[in-house]
Amino acid sequence: MTESFSAFHDETREALTELTKVAPEAASTLQVLVEELRDPRVHGFGIDPDVAAWLRDASDGLGHLQDTAPLLLNAARDLRHLQDSADLLQSAADGLRGTVDIAMAVRDGADQLMRAEGLIFQLKQAAAELRRARGEY
Repeated sequence: MTESFSAFHDETREALTELTKVAPEAASTLQVLVEELRDPRVHGFGIDPDVAAWLRDASDGLGHLQDTAPLLLNAARDLRHLQDSADLLQSAADGLRGTVDIAMAVRDGADQLMRAEGLIFQLKQAAAELRRARGEY
């Protein structure tokens, strides 16, 4: 853009030089207007070179957008139902809050059953010994 504005000003300067030969007063008036147009503070015409460089960098950064825009669109379409699922996910999370206590209770119960299994074996042995002692086999 800066190059375009520079080319415009060069062409305008050349045209004013030629106009000076034919109509010096008109050329002088146009020269004042052109100088005014060159001042971005007056009309906003022209772009600061730093701003032009920033815009170029930004456009370079968005160069992949043509390739990635369809991917982003598909991802957005795939996730549009997520808002509807948020309440369900929240309810599921709330329901899982007490599961740690339940899991510990189940583990404790399993430990007790393991100990009870040993007691059952001992009881079976004791019953077998009683039967033998009575003469029953």
